[in-house]
Amino acid sequence: MNSRFDFLTGIVYVDADAPEDWAEDPVLPVWASPNDPEWGDRLPRLLIHETVHFWQLLGSGYLTRLVADEWQRLLALEADGTLLAESARVAAYRDRSAVPFAADELAEAWCRYWDVHIRGPVRVLAEEHLERPEGPARRDLYSHTDYDYVMTHGPLEQLHARPYRWLLDRTDGDSLICNAIFPFVVFTAFASDEPVTFVREAMTRLLTDDLISFVRRCAAEQRYLINQVWLAIAETVLQRHLGPLLVELSGPTVRVGAELVCEPPLSGHPLLSPYAVKAAKSNFGVWAAYFYPADAGDSPAYASELSRLAREGPVVSQLCMPGQPWYRLTLGALVPPPVIRFRNLTWSAPVELEVGIPRGYRAKDGETFAPAVEALERRARYFRYAQEEAALGLPIGTFPR
Repeated sequence: MNSRFDFLTGIVYVDADAPEDWAEDPVLPVWASPNDPEWGDRLPRLLIHETVHFWQLLGSGYLTRLVADEWQRLLALEADGTLLAESARVAAYRDRSAVPFAADELAEAWCRYWDVHIRGPVRVLAEEHLERPEGPARRDLYSHTDYDYVMTHGPLEQLHARPYRWLLDRTDGDSLICNAIFPFVVFTAFASDEPVTFVREAMTRLLTDDLISFVRRCAAEQRYLINQVWLAIAETVLQRHLGPLLVELSGPTVRVGAELVCEPPLSGHPLLSPYAVKAAKSNFGVWAAYFYPADAGDSPAYASELSRLAREGPVVSQLCMPGQPWYRLTLGALVPPPVIRFRNLTWSAPVELEVGIPRGYRAKDGETFAPAVEALERRARYFRYAQEEAALGLPIGTFPR
């Protein structure tokens, strides 16, 4: 098994064994403590990375349209045996000749960013056997230098390094500014029709003296604690700067992936469509109060955010910043991947989560997304075999199914 997120089906595959009792857990404990030594290194690293890809899909109109293009091809193949040509959007997504980088590289950099933030650069340096650049004397702390190094190096750096290197270059190596605005720029880019074009334009317009001074001032006020810096700058960067640019480049109607999944052709998807309904029904404000620790309001930035969540319960801020510890908790509880296949077991998300005794929460009526999986995987496998057959010039149906 190769670890991956299957965008077409919505299923996460993790090439690691999970604790046996996870099979019955409605909420996986890893979301509360991803770096618990009990899980080892491999399991949380792979699970978090692939899960962030799933949250990308829920937050990205662009990625959802890619999936819709491929789902349309699958439906056509099932209808009359015709394998439609790959859409221009899908082909462009992974065009490695693209300058300054391809959209799939940007998606991987986005995922790597949160992967590293959740796991911690020092831990990732050790896991990937990278030599640490000069940083803080204490091994449990990390610097912007460590973060930048991990973002631009690693065994799979050819997949994720180019976008972050480009952003560092655009900010003249200003690591603080790059770290602070990166998640907002990329999240908004994947709500657009052309993510790479959006990033290029955003970085041309965004790096004004006023904005840079604003970010630096907020960072100093938040004592350079990056989690709080994100909260402090989010509204200004997203609504006053990136939002208007997004409307200018992609039109007045911009929606996240979770909304687009509810429209044809994906409204007929047996896993993603009902899952989007689940996300829409989840009261994030109520559950945020349930999952966040009692002292969460000690930070003024977090107190303000918790108050807003209690009133509105939006999902967009969590999908934009899934590395925020309490956002990760809420996402992991309410919108984890619908199905996760580990090497030794399969975990399925509850269709609806409810408070229960004695474990605190449970799947309402014991209902999960498991029943939809087997037939969906079979359909996806048939589609991919057909793609391989066509690439080899063979008739559809040559390979045994």
